[in-house]
Amino acid sequence: MDKLATIHTFVLVARALSFSEAARELCVSKSVVSERIKRLEQLIGRPLLVRSTRTVQLSPIGSAFLQECADLVERADELVRFMERGEVQPVRAAAVGRAERVG
Repeated sequence: MDKLATIHTFVLVARALSFSEAARELCVSKSVVSERIKRLEQLIGRPLLVRSTRTVQLSPIGSAFLQECADLVERADELVRFMERGEVQPVRAAAVGRAERVG
């Protein structure tokens, strides 16, 4: 399982409260989104979303997990942008919420 892609999928579903919207954003099928969320929930052993036939809501653990996941996705995106610019000294996370220069 690509954990970062799966976490990114969770962030999109959680923000839109929609599997369909997340699927459109990711250019994948709704079943791919559903499978990623299912695998993530199995991995952590807790439900992240409360689903009904018409709605999706965050579970209490999903609400708590969302901000950390969103921060992780943002840090990964920043690292990719940094490397695309050809920066010599990448920034690495020294601790959650803190960064330091390498080198």
